[in-house]
Amino acid sequence: MPSRDEILANYTVFTAVDRRYLKIFSLWLEQFERSGYLPCLRVATFDAESELFVRERGILHVAIDERVRDPRQLFVARLNEIASLIGSGRNVIHTDADAFWLNPDLPALIREDCDLQISIGHGIPKTALEEWGFTLCCGFFILQTSPAMERFLATWIDKSSRLEDDQIALNDLLLEHGLRWEGDDGSQTTGSCPPLGLTVGAISHDVISREDAGPGVQIYHPYLSSTSESNKLLQLKARVEPTSLRRTYARLRLALNVPAWPGILRGMGRQALRRARTALATRG
Repeated sequence: MPSRDEILANYTVFTAVDRRYLKIFSLWLEQFERSGYLPCLRVATFDAESELFVRERGILHVAIDERVRDPRQLFVARLNEIASLIGSGRNVIHTDADAFWLNPDLPALIREDCDLQISIGHGIPKTALEEWGFTLCCGFFILQTSPAMERFLATWIDKSSRLEDDQIALNDLLLEHGLRWEGDDGSQTTGSCPPLGLTVGAISHDVISREDAGPGVQIYHPYLSSTSESNKLLQLKARVEPTSLRRTYARLRLALNVPAWPGILRGMGRQALRRARTALATRG
């Protein structure tokens, strides 16, 4: 278990943002700053607007070529930056800019004997869902630097480039190499993948949740039921604003936003279906 000072000294918190997500990123940053790990933060920016945003706030960042506009290329560009950090000897905590840090206890969360710790979901790829009862979700993961991790990242980047999706590539690689889940302590399911030389930890949805921001949840990474950034932002504000008054105000604005209702209802339906699948998998 690393101490807080050891995390500050040896870990980089890495995320990425472009102009389309700046308002959501601003809300994320407000939450993240409360964690006390701002000195660890490094942001990949994909355009001039996002670069200006983080530079004005004095945040360490790396500017990715603005010509990289295809989302499928962004996944690979992000992994390349993470590989560079690992190669420099830094451990990496990757977080999507909509995976909200509510109250993470990183010293307790980080298992230094796990090469890869990662959040779980119930989406893609279906092959992992059918085999394990969950999928590994790239919205939040922790990597420990090592030669084995450097080799794995090179393989992961190559497969991500060919499949044009980092999450499908990761799950497929671990399935192909016979990852075996061997223990569950309630907060993490741990497995080993000897052909890749990796130990993997799947972090419980009670710790990193895609469903709710209830008590005990440290990272909240919600499914957002809209293609509109403004509607997504309202949904987030209704759940993660720091005071009940601000959350109530956001919920009122969301309730009055009639055009957003169909998307929200579809999202609620998908969420109910995911919960039902999770319950069935648990019983099985």
